[in-house]
Amino acid sequence: MLKPLTFLLLFSIPRSHSNEPVYTVDRIHCNTVYDADKHPVFTQVIFEDWSRLKNTFVVREWRLNKTAWVKSPEHEAEWLVKMKKKCFDENLDFNLMKTKYRGEFAPTEWARKNYRTGFYSYTYYDNNKKLSITVRAKQFIHSHTMYDPERQNRDIWPETRRIPLKGRNSD
Repeated sequence: MLKPLTFLLLFSIPRSHSNEPVYTVDRIHCNTVYDADKHPVFTQVIFEDWSRLKNTFVVREWRLNKTAWVKSPEHEAEWLVKMKKKCFDENLDFNLMKTKYRGEFAPTEWARKNYRTGFYSYTYYDNNKKLSITVRAKQFIHSHTMYDPERQNRDIWPETRRIPLKGRNSD
């Protein structure tokens, strides 16, 4: 009776399988920035902590979210029709347009919620350190803006005052 119980306890204890760091912040903020024509320009992931001093979230670090511009012949044909119509409507020469077809915007990386722990986690690969880094937070938001919230946050909390994730103990 004791052997099966020991066996079950041994395999039910969660263990870390790697030395990859896990950092905790107060909020993970995924933001997609759009241009004036309402086309997505880029998506960024911002790691934020609550500042009691400023009574708002301040940026700890951010990184550009890898995005996939999925190309397909159908989408390219639709895009060409739209661009030719736009050129016709605005009396522009289509052949002089410098806009190239990039594909359909489809972000590939998002924070995922672990319902067992209640944390959202975002994992990315750091090329400089040659390892995966996981950042976790109890809060997660996804926003769509026509401005860069990370740059706007520099007015509230200068980059020189930011505490990098690497400077904080991992959990």
